Amino acid sequence: AAQEIKMAVIDYAYCMRNSAAGKKATDEIRALTESKNQSLKGLTDEIQKMNNDYQAKEKLLTDTAKREEITKIQNKMAEYEQKARQAQAELQAKDQELTAKTAEELDKVLEAYAKEKGLDLILQIQGTAYVGPKVTNISDEIIARFDKAYPGR
Repeated sequence: AAQEIKMAVIDYAYCMRNSAAGKKATDEIRALTESKNQSLKGLTDEIQKMNNDYQAKEKLLTDTAKREEITKIQNKMAEYEQKARQAQAELQAKDQELTAKTAEELDKVLEAYAKEKGLDLILQIQGTAYVGPKVTNISDEIIARFDKAYPGR
């Protein structure tokens, strides 16, 4: 006789986004982004001031002095671009770190749930062509268990 397979579906991205850990990670990335943007704003303000000062006195400068001023502005712009790239890399690394940690913890909760409920298979609902009424979407239950298992995150 054919054995029945017990299965459920989960919206993994929904769980990642809506769990306490996922929300905290999003808030942490948002705060880090704002901090990086604030530090870069200081440089953009400085570059704008340098440009304004140069334009105000350009007619009074010798060719050599003009080149020196332009070089200073270009150097400051290069510094800005380098710091912007560095900030972007830091943000991506932090996002990947938090996502990996959250996913690892979520996977532990999922595995424990599957064992407890005797599930043979949990499919991600994304990309699933059809989910019948007999298949349970466990996303909200997993979020509740996840938040309980990792309350301080």
